[in-house]
Amino acid sequence: MYNFSMQSDFKSRLSNLFNSGWTFSAEEKLEQLRFQIVNFSVLLALIIVPIGMTYNYFAGNFTLILVEAFVFFFLVFILLRLRISREMYEQSTNILTVGVLLFFDALFLFSDPKDLKFTWILVYTAVFIFFKGNKKGWKWILFFCFTVVLLKFQNIHPLLFSWTQISYFFLVLLVLVGTMSFFQYIIEDNFKTIVAQKRDLEVFNKELENKIKHEVEANREKDKIYFQQSKMAAMGEMLANIAHQWRQPLNSISVVTGGMQMNKNLEVLDDENFDEGIESIEKSVQYLSQTITDFSDYFRTDKNSSQFDIKESLLQDIRLVKPSLESVGIKIVIDVQSCVIDSFKSQLSQVVLNLLSNAKDALLNCENEEKYIFIFSQLKNNEVIITVRDSAGGIDEAIMPKIFEPYFTTKHKSQGTGIGLFMTQEIVAKHLKGSINVLNIEYEYEGKHYKGAQFDISLEV
Repeated sequence: MYNFSMQSDFKSRLSNLFNSGWTFSAEEKLEQLRFQIVNFSVLLALIIVPIGMTYNYFAGNFTLILVEAFVFFFLVFILLRLRISREMYEQSTNILTVGVLLFFDALFLFSDPKDLKFTWILVYTAVFIFFKGNKKGWKWILFFCFTVVLLKFQNIHPLLFSWTQISYFFLVLLVLVGTMSFFQYIIEDNFKTIVAQKRDLEVFNKELENKIKHEVEANREKDKIYFQQSKMAAMGEMLANIAHQWRQPLNSISVVTGGMQMNKNLEVLDDENFDEGIESIEKSVQYLSQTITDFSDYFRTDKNSSQFDIKESLLQDIRLVKPSLESVGIKIVIDVQSCVIDSFKSQLSQVVLNLLSNAKDALLNCENEEKYIFIFSQLKNNEVIITVRDSAGGIDEAIMPKIFEPYFTTKHKSQGTGIGLFMTQEIVAKHLKGSINVLNIEYEYEGKHYKGAQFDISLEV
């Protein structure tokens, strides 16, 4: 079986060798390429130099053998020096270039024109362009040509190359270096363009990120305003419901106290009538007290979730609004199951009461003689589904996709803000970790056909 880990380890070792053991970032790819070219050139020379030494041994050219032996150890020194510090690159490559040029001058000085091995100088000197860059590389190449000319004029050791051969060598060298210089320019220019584009993209991404962050924060502030407006609107609804809840017991207290006062004035108030009156007043006061408790629970902001029974919570919510609904001829049909969940009770009450308020508004604007609101709850697939359905004829299909959008409303500006259903969905999704869906539904109740809107709230049990 092929071992992919061995292949990966080999590539890692090879990359480490040509990078002189250094790690380069994306913006340092050009610097990394220079390190790789220097290492490749030195390693190639370390292979070629021993071959030249072997050739010179059999040719009896022992002077070049000594020169090449020195060059071999010199290349090993450069190879190790590049691994000491990345900052030593410029100095190391200068030393390498000087050493190589001296070696090439020695080859010219001690080689015969018929000997073809000197031709590899053409390729190797062109590499200067890559690991020194275009401007510095051209200076070193021209300096090398100048040293060859000086060698031709010196009288210590005769140079066997003619001016024609030297000119031909210079021509080929300059054409080769010019070609490689062009490609080097293309590489550097493309790399600079890529780096510039990357930086522009990073700046753009940063600006976009800041803009998105600003918009998110702005939207959060808007959500807080929406929620506050929704709470204020709900408070107005609740105050109206309190008035409906208190009207009957307050009337009862007024009637009882008035009767007791009249009987006292007529001197017919006996102990039995007094006790009955006090008992009636006490029941009315208890009812008022329970109403205050119910409304206090509604306005309480839960910081932590708690366990509560869905049935008890829904029945308590219905008690809050039942008098105001019945006062306008709306009947409530209830079929809820007992189910304990761990969630936020007051937030669920806000959602249910808002849906009941919307159903009430829809029924007040329809012409049906019999007005109903149905509240169901059922367990299904580890979820409790709370359904609020009305008989108001349903929602226009054209606006159905928009009803959960902020500030969308079909009411007059004086009748609503359009944030009710938007905040209802926000509370269900963010606080109750559930979902809410709406659809138009046709159904039968007590043998009669009705059509209306149905909201389904799904919560995990």
